Amino acid sequence: MSIYPIPITKIKGKTINIDTGEDTLPEGMFKALLMLGAKTVLNRAMPKSIDYPTDAEYEAAVFAKVEKNLSDLYSGQTRFPGLSASKGGKAKGGAAMTEALRLAKLDVRAGMKDKGIKVSLVSAGDITKAARAYVEADEEYYMTMARDNLAKSAKPSPKAAGIDLISMLPVNEKKAKAVVEKKSSTKAQAKGKVAKPLAKKGTKPTHVNA
Repeated sequence: MSIYPIPITKIKGKTINIDTGEDTLPEGMFKALLMLGAKTVLNRAMPKSIDYPTDAEYEAAVFAKVEKNLSDLYSGQTRFPGLSASKGGKAKGGAAMTEALRLAKLDVRAGMKDKGIKVSLVSAGDITKAARAYVEADEEYYMTMARDNLAKSAKPSPKAAGIDLISMLPVNEKKAKAVVEKKSSTKAQAKGKVAKPLAKKGTKPTHVNA
């Protein structure tokens, strides 16, 4: 099927069909559409620069997020608002499948290390493809482990509940500085605005002649 209904953003519930067949849509236009769509999907939910002390750390976090978005796209985990599961809105299996793929990725990485292959030199997409192949080869095994893990994670750990996590959290100096500067700027702006005195009812404003 090469015809897809595209939502019209200014008219709720309305769509227009686009035919992506070779005889209708030029190849260059198809590539442009793909690139624009991929750009939107791969750059979703980007981290905020204020949360990272250096530009290098921020860029690394952004790239890691892009790789994660690409991995989710390859594995069918990307969510598309307005699409049902049967049309690709979300991955089959939901949370259990997501966890199964995570476990399979661990096995893939472990196998790579055993063979002397550096994990950082292999793309996240290829690792995800291999993980999907693992799950498809023995879905019952991975799905069973995934459901067990999800059941365990749903119950809070008694030991973790007794840890004072708040006092262990470090303050991000860059973020704190930005908050202080914003407050100072707001106060300065408020101070610069002088309220005009209200004229008494029944009186006319006086004018001073130069």
